Amino acid sequence: MLVAFIDFIDVENVKPRPARASEQIRMLLSHHRDEEAYLVSVEGMSFGGQWGLVVPEDAGGEGELYMYVGHLLISTTIHDVFAAGEDLVLNGGLITGGGGTRMPMGFLVRRSEDGTSVSGEVFFGRELTAENVDDLRGSGRGLEGASRSAIASEAETSAAAGL
Repeated sequence: MLVAFIDFIDVENVKPRPARASEQIRMLLSHHRDEEAYLVSVEGMSFGGQWGLVVPEDAGGEGELYMYVGHLLISTTIHDVFAAGEDLVLNGGLITGGGGTRMPMGFLVRRSEDGTSVSGEVFFGRELTAENVDDLRGSGRGLEGASRSAIASEAETSAAAGL
């Protein structure tokens, strides 16, 4: 067991500030392949503005979800990934309060042809199955996102234009 304390004196009396959630999510996504790592927004969410979603290239792969609520990082690995037509279904879950209950979260995601963006839906409290995916399609919260490589390219373009 290791216990450590760090003490410091702030000469300018400026308290250290944590990085913004979107910067921290980008850092977490940097540990994944560019073509699988997306910064996404979910329609109508009043918390956790942007999420990190790792969408495996193929069914049977493994995904990841990163979400900040305040200063709390919520992360879950997505093991259940399968194809539903041109879409990928990703099923994961979050452990919630009240005795560690698991809340399922299903994602129905479609990559753009060039792989630079994703769109789809997220279903809170629902796992998607081959049997229910068509019935649930259109009833989740909308999801849109850009790949890590597309975001980096856009930032380079903006910097070159002096924006």
